[in-house]
Amino acid sequence: MGWLGFAHDIPIWYVWDAFYWRDRHNRGRDLAPAHDLVADPRTFDDGEDHGALDGVLAYPGALPSLRLAQLRRGLTDRLLLEAAVARAGRPAVMALVRTIIPAAGPPRWPTSDAAWEALRGRVFALIAPR
Repeated sequence: MGWLGFAHDIPIWYVWDAFYWRDRHNRGRDLAPAHDLVADPRTFDDGEDHGALDGVLAYPGALPSLRLAQLRRGLTDRLLLEAAVARAGRPAVMALVRTIIPAAGPPRWPTSDAAWEALRGRVFALIAPR
């Protein structure tokens, strides 16, 4: 989300139902019974929408979720992009960002960790050129 927020000048993301341990929206108005989060970590299911920002941010006992990890990674990426702007200028950073988030059309997200790390390496190169 950090790259998308940077590309469109979105200063902050709203995260709703961050501690959503029971699916109360899809099983009627009553709270659904608690379930074993280790056996089935899925706490939100609204059919076809499988957004990364739905459901749990942290599990009971302060156990972080993958959702929290994604948000933290996005914030780190956003801060790296801002640092690159301070060093190399917004046009240079936007040229890199536009490789995955074009001005028009859908984003072309990398699908592997290696591809994301390569992009981050390019950001680092803008921050600390050799």
